[in-house]
Amino acid sequence: IDAAKGLGNRRLIPAGPLREKPEDGFGRADAVVLMGDGEPNLTPFKGPVLRAHLLPNAPESLRGKPVFAFAGIGRPAKFFATLQAYGADLIATQSFADHHVYSSFELTALRAAASAAGAQLVTTEKDYVRIAPDDRNHILALPIHAAFSSVDGLDSLLNKLQTE
Repeated sequence: IDAAKGLGNRRLIPAGPLREKPEDGFGRADAVVLMGDGEPNLTPFKGPVLRAHLLPNAPESLRGKPVFAFAGIGRPAKFFATLQAYGADLIATQSFADHHVYSSFELTALRAAASAAGAQLVTTEKDYVRIAPDDRNHILALPIHAAFSSVDGLDSLLNKLQTE
């Protein structure tokens, strides 16, 4: 769960951000992982709550380099802020709707804009996999990983689940 957004208005798509009722998901969950910072209301969940942050792998490869970033995720600004926080020289950004399906025309326009700015075109891994392989040239995906605040808490949960 995105710790900053929590469960939103607690309503299902299309009236809200949820794909299922919280009580249904929580009823099946062994734990909740809060991604990022925030204290969302997790009622009625009573199990363990772990905390993690998404961190880029090898962000130093973009440090000081001109970047044109694009993303079609729930919070594109969060991706753009991550690039800046790790030292990329963010020349331009382009946001798309979550789960956007990129056309060849859009990608050609993005590559042209990045080239004109002398910038590397960068997107999320989530976006990259939705791009047709033939359209991926000159686009770099920024890989990420989840860094848990308490490895002991994660290990404890995994050990408990393994013995059940």
